[in-house]
Amino acid sequence: MFFTLSKVLFFLIQPINWLIGLLGWGILTKNPYKKARILRGAFWFIVVLTNPFLLNTTLRAWETPVVNMDSLRDTADIAIVLGGYTDFDVNADDRLNFNESSNRLLDAIILYKRGLVRKILITGGDGNLLGKQFIEATKSKPFLLDMGVKEADILLETASQNTYQNALFTKQLLDSQQVKYSKIVLLTSAFHMPRALGCFQKLGFEVQPFPAHFMAKRSNQKPKNIFIPDDKALYVWRVIFKEWIGCVVYRLNDYM
Repeated sequence: MFFTLSKVLFFLIQPINWLIGLLGWGILTKNPYKKARILRGAFWFIVVLTNPFLLNTTLRAWETPVVNMDSLRDTADIAIVLGGYTDFDVNADDRLNFNESSNRLLDAIILYKRGLVRKILITGGDGNLLGKQFIEATKSKPFLLDMGVKEADILLETASQNTYQNALFTKQLLDSQQVKYSKIVLLTSAFHMPRALGCFQKLGFEVQPFPAHFMAKRSNQKPKNIFIPDDKALYVWRVIFKEWIGCVVYRLNDYM
């Protein structure tokens, strides 16, 4: 039920749906004064949520800061990688199709290749509401093998459907297989790290956050980066709103 409700909520919080609702309301309203106010509101809604400076300022304040690989001096036992880095709607089934979050997995492979982690644990099952049976962790294993990760160094958690389950089922997997670990590196997108870290710490994990996939850009005061609207901003705001609401819901449920 929680999984279904989260998907419905995600649909409702998308800014593009709010914009369509405002425009539809304004167009259908008979009262000219009210129509003008609603359409002005829709205009300023677009102006604010496509402003790159406002978006980047918000991202820089929210995302977990960069952790340099050189700072990971001691080899970690496990790199835990949260799923969400693949595009399951692409028709090519014989390979892994990455989305913009691919650095979650790629950074883990680099850490492994540099000897900074001994094992890679992928946590992520079928994240589809209608259940297309795309198990992300399972699909990722051949790619890891192709990249030179030894099969003995790959651990898969295939049942989780949300961040809390990532943490819960990972703990159950490690306990059931009696995997010994003392130092863990946690990899997920920088915007998602606060919620993920909270969930893992809630279950007793002591982890080193290693954020990947940063959406915030370096501070840039050029006029085009302050005043010229960015059509991609609506998508990024959708991601941020989802994350903020997710943090609130998780705290209310004592997941973090």
